[in-house]
Amino acid sequence: MAYRLATKPAKATRSAEEGKPEGKIDLYTSPSFCLVRHHYEVGEQNKHRLTFYSLYMHIACENTYSSPEAARVTVKGSGVSTYEPVAHLKLTRRLSGSHPVYAKTGAEVKLLQQTPSNLLNHRDEAHDYFLVHYVDEPNSPFYIAQSQLQHEYPQKPTWMTPPEGKPARHGIPSNTWLRQTADTTAGSLGLPAGSEVAVSGESQMVALGGGSTEFRKVQVFKAGSGTVKDSANQVMANAGKGAIGWLATSKMGAVLAAEPSLPVLFEEAAPVVDRSENPIAVQAGEVIGHWGEHQIAKAGVSGLVKDADSKAVHFEVFVTEQDSKDDSEKRNKQAKG
Repeated sequence: MAYRLATKPAKATRSAEEGKPEGKIDLYTSPSFCLVRHHYEVGEQNKHRLTFYSLYMHIACENTYSSPEAARVTVKGSGVSTYEPVAHLKLTRRLSGSHPVYAKTGAEVKLLQQTPSNLLNHRDEAHDYFLVHYVDEPNSPFYIAQSQLQHEYPQKPTWMTPPEGKPARHGIPSNTWLRQTADTTAGSLGLPAGSEVAVSGESQMVALGGGSTEFRKVQVFKAGSGTVKDSANQVMANAGKGAIGWLATSKMGAVLAAEPSLPVLFEEAAPVVDRSENPIAVQAGEVIGHWGEHQIAKAGVSGLVKDADSKAVHFEVFVTEQDSKDDSEKRNKQAKG
């Protein structure tokens, strides 16, 4: 129901506390957050109600999803050779006894060089190699072929990509045909019941059955399911979404109001966006956000030192007095009713 999504973490400069070694240090923290409103109902006729909120602070900024540094580098495939961390023209294969040490499939590694080195493997084949270590084994570096590594980027939570907006359109109540030209049925496509079409301003009067019938140029916004048959009782090919053609106005159903889609944007000077009047629906178990940047510092012997752990999500759950009152009134009305 509310959020702030920044493009990158914000900088804050911390000074040493009084009595500690002097010094300043720049710390970066994500100002992004998401506030979720929950409606909990349980019991006979939803007798027990509770409205509460969960606040996710310091969730990932946009750079987490787009910058090269955001990618997790993992080992792909199996039986991938690893080599000793000695920078000679020809690499030496890592062994355990007389057996080769293969890379752990799917394991995350940290690159120890920005660009790969072109080196010879144990078969005297030249390939590009990176010096890496497993993220949980920083003291055990090794070489591995660049071709055996893959970059995996975090995926934005679903709620950050709102559904497609819907234009004003007409529903199609029963099976009909979508004509390619208004005055002939040649090349027509089936338009099943349940389809939706956006109607343009172009119209044409066509002589049919001794009278005139108005046809409008339309574009299929939603293609219904089911089969449509032609005049020879043969199943027709159906029109797909985006198809353009002509449709008799008598075949159009009720007008469906436009449903605009509000974009969810990451911004440099990100404002707080209040969506309490038109909240974005999320499902139980859905991802709300990823770990964001939240650097902290502690006093060291010679001044402030950044903590090695720079990721965090601060989480709070709370209720409001007004919501508690509203929930109580609903329960009392149900009890009296």
